[in-house]
Amino acid sequence: MQYKEYNKNDNIFYEYSFDGLYDLIEFINKVEPLSFWKVNGGYRSMDENVMARGTKSMEEAIDLCLNSSSKNIENYVKLSGDLEKDFPKLSNKRSFGYNYYGSRVNVPRALKGNPKSMEELIRKKPLKTITIWVNVACTNATDIKAIENRGTIISSLIHLLEHSGYRVSLNLFALSMYDDEFIHIKTNIKKPGERLDLSSSYFPLCHPSFNRRFMLAVMERTNVKEKENWKNTAGIPVNSIADYLKVDKDNDIIIPQPNLIGIDGYDIYTDTISFFENLNICDYIFPGKKLGLYEDSNKDKMLKFIDDEDYKKDLTKK
Repeated sequence: MQYKEYNKNDNIFYEYSFDGLYDLIEFINKVEPLSFWKVNGGYRSMDENVMARGTKSMEEAIDLCLNSSSKNIENYVKLSGDLEKDFPKLSNKRSFGYNYYGSRVNVPRALKGNPKSMEELIRKKPLKTITIWVNVACTNATDIKAIENRGTIISSLIHLLEHSGYRVSLNLFALSMYDDEFIHIKTNIKKPGERLDLSSSYFPLCHPSFNRRFMLAVMERTNVKEKENWKNTAGIPVNSIADYLKVDKDNDIIIPQPNLIGIDGYDIYTDTISFFENLNICDYIFPGKKLGLYEDSNKDKMLKFIDDEDYKKDLTKK
């Protein structure tokens, strides 16, 4: 974990950077919360309010995070796979060449005694890195299914971007403010070049306890100036880090709360289209196209990339 406290534009920032889930959990377990954060004799992050937190206790939340045994995780993995199958096939912008070393042997070349008989992955253009920032702070009114659908779409988006030739980094953030103080918590889930682990990414992407227990727990270990106000409000969530912190607007995708990008949790396909449209995702993978929803001959839903001029048509028709 890296922590720094600094002033910027007359504001005070308390910034945490966690290198993965284990780093975050280790901090919560080892560092004691500060007593002034207590409300009615206890800490919000440790209460037994299942409706507000999504789990009975901090211990249950940590266990769910570390052990992929929930049926919800199985549904998440299956739904992510199903959603990716429905995406139109894109060229992965890769080809193979031959060298003295590589990922696999080209048997005909090897039998001929050619020293360059190993197949080597070649990309047609330099890799561009995209950093995805996901705001995990959601209001209590946010439907859990909306959070799950957003997480499922994000996991599929990462695979789609990588298939299109990008390197992808995934960071989750919670940014809260009160007056001139900001608490910024960043957790890296995936680095460029790493494969996204669906089992371990379910909890941070899809479960409300990640924000309502883990992020609160980090805040309760922060020695803010306006102690009474922070204790009573837990701060005001900030939806976009771009307004306060440095991000690369050309290479970063900032994903806000589900309701701000049209995700309501009722249908994964319509939520996906709203997600792509509100965040202009097609500009990264298929410029000049939009993502639309159609039905095939069996009345099954399917996703298609269509031209902008055709986007005004009824997307539920073939």
